[in-house]
Amino acid sequence: MAHHQAFIATKLNQHLSQLFTPSFELAFKWILSAEGGHSNHAADRGGETLYGLSRRAYPNLDFNTLTLDKAKRIYHRDYWRVCRCDELPNVLAIAVFDAAVNHGPSLAVEMLQRAIKAKPDGILGPNTLAAIDRHNHNDLLTLYLARRGRKYARIVINDPSQAVFLLGWMHRITKLQFAIYQAANRYGWPGWQYRAAIQTPIRASA
Repeated sequence: MAHHQAFIATKLNQHLSQLFTPSFELAFKWILSAEGGHSNHAADRGGETLYGLSRRAYPNLDFNTLTLDKAKRIYHRDYWRVCRCDELPNVLAIAVFDAAVNHGPSLAVEMLQRAIKAKPDGILGPNTLAAIDRHNHNDLLTLYLARRGRKYARIVINDPSQAVFLLGWMHRITKLQFAIYQAANRYGWPGWQYRAAIQTPIRASA
């Protein structure tokens, strides 16, 4: 019985892995590097976290049995798909995904909408995508990350106990921008100017 269940789980993981786009794989790799493994900082309002998933957000999640593969599926289901990141240009998809993990999907999209002066309803729909069409993606990425920096500053103003995290948060978005630039150059993403390059396939490096 146990062998049969393990076989089913393996097949399910193989099926799910085929649903992950190369951009999501890259974004998930970034999240792991940014979030790390286990953390339980006393000042962290999310409480204990593992692979960046917090007990506050997932009170019923068993951290003792949480595997990396399961965490990956959660990230894909609750953040990547909810924010419709596959419909965004690569350079923005990774940034919005990272913001969703930090701030929640709705606020992540809302900050993007404010950056492009679209209705800030937290829902990525055709009007938001059309507004993205009219922007240089490089400039939009910079503006989006700047808004995230302002969000972090406001968190600290409203709750000084969070000041201990401010430098790390700012460092995170600086490293994120650099990582996105590196990926764009490595994989030849032409999406800096035109949205026609949405989710340009990532070519295998030589």
